[in-house]
Amino acid sequence: GTGTSGFPTQLILDGEGCPFFCRGSQTYGFTSDIPDQTDADAKSIFNTWSISNMKILQGSGGTVSVGMRLGACRSLDMRNVEFEGFDSYGFVGGFLLNALFTNVNTNFCGSDGIYIDRGWWSGAGYSTAGNQVKFNNCRFRTTSNTQVGARIIGCDSVDFERTTLEGSDGNYGIYIDNSPTTVSKNVIINMVHAEISGGNIYAGAIIGFKGA
Repeated sequence: GTGTSGFPTQLILDGEGCPFFCRGSQTYGFTSDIPDQTDADAKSIFNTWSISNMKILQGSGGTVSVGMRLGACRSLDMRNVEFEGFDSYGFVGGFLLNALFTNVNTNFCGSDGIYIDRGWWSGAGYSTAGNQVKFNNCRFRTTSNTQVGARIIGCDSVDFERTTLEGSDGNYGIYIDNSPTTVSKNVIINMVHAEISGGNIYAGAIIGFKGA
């Protein structure tokens, strides 16, 4: 589905309830084979993904940076997936068109539980918005004052519904990060349950917004 001809594919990863332990020092636990999004206009953007029913964890002694990275796609459906303990990010994506995250849980990730970049695809407007993601009944746990539960850069109709933000410490629970070169066209955050504190330590903010 990444060539100049042929039909796009739906790729299905069903963990059937299994834990996947990422050990060693590789950059990614799981990744689509796309180093950047310059080839998105050569069919990969038309691929769809279904990812469900698995726990993806940093294994004992591992130093894996990212639990899963996914390139530009349409109609991503991620359900009942948990990311835990990665050095930098649980999930990294970019230019996700009409994506749905349901019952996705992130714990103890060194930087952000969910990090969605603005797209990595210059042909579709890298410097503006490109993410159409809905989060439904998701939970993000943070444990230090540098961690963010979910960070979205460049929003194009992003929706958080019934989100739980928990942790002993945190930087932000949800952070909408729009630099001067990106645009937030539409963001809805509805029904947030937040408990981010430990003793006299509190998050920088439950919800943060930056930029244009």
